[in-house]
Amino acid sequence: IVYGPIESVNQQTRKQMLISYKLKSLSPANKMALLRKLYGYKNHKNGKDYSFQGLVGIVKGEKIDATTFIIPVEHLFQFKTLLQEYKIKYHLRAIN
Repeated sequence: IVYGPIESVNQQTRKQMLISYKLKSLSPANKMALLRKLYGYKNHKNGKDYSFQGLVGIVKGEKIDATTFIIPVEHLFQFKTLLQEYKIKYHLRAIN
């Protein structure tokens, strides 16, 4: 038996997607470009700090390991589009 408003239960059970991908088919330059778009980067140049937050961080996802991350399911289209743009093989798994 659950007491309380239904919304609080739905907020806790947010659906997510686990995305795993392979980078073997990419050149080193394209690998770095994709990884920077996904995870972002920080750079210190000429006394200034530059940082870019990647797409995983923007959507409040989580990096699991080098080629696996979790994102909210409502942002799946953005990631599929990016991976297809680089012609990357990937696997999806729903997580509740």
